[in-house]
Amino acid sequence: MRNYLLQKTYGEIYQEKNHNYLVVAPQGFLKLERWKELMITALKPISRKHFCHILLDFSALEVISEDAHQYLTSEVFPALVKAGLKRIAVVESTDFLAKETSEKVCAEVMSTANTQKLSLEFKLFANNQAASTWLLQPNSTKTLAA
Repeated sequence: MRNYLLQKTYGEIYQEKNHNYLVVAPQGFLKLERWKELMITALKPISRKHFCHILLDFSALEVISEDAHQYLTSEVFPALVKAGLKRIAVVESTDFLAKETSEKVCAEVMSTANTQKLSLEFKLFANNQAASTWLLQPNSTKTLAA
């Protein structure tokens, strides 16, 4: 059962019953305004310390635009870490171009996290089950490989 914080045609934010992480699932090609709505909605419960793990389900995502890329890497992820986010699991899209652009965003986020010595674990996955299993583990290692 899902507890929805946002349910729109362009994306969803929810918590699965009995899971200690938030799911953010953008869908299709999102303009910057839609990314902002999704991420501001996701930031609220994280900043209230309700969640310290997030699953970014990019499986239905199309290409991430350059302005959205800049927004995600320069504003969103630093704000999420500052708010207390400790672990990020990303489910990749099967679309080649979408996967390529999301991997570019992920690589930049991890590079920043490593440079700034942030306490952030980050991993890419092919499906939600593997991502969920990893997020529910008490300990894991920092990595960017699936």
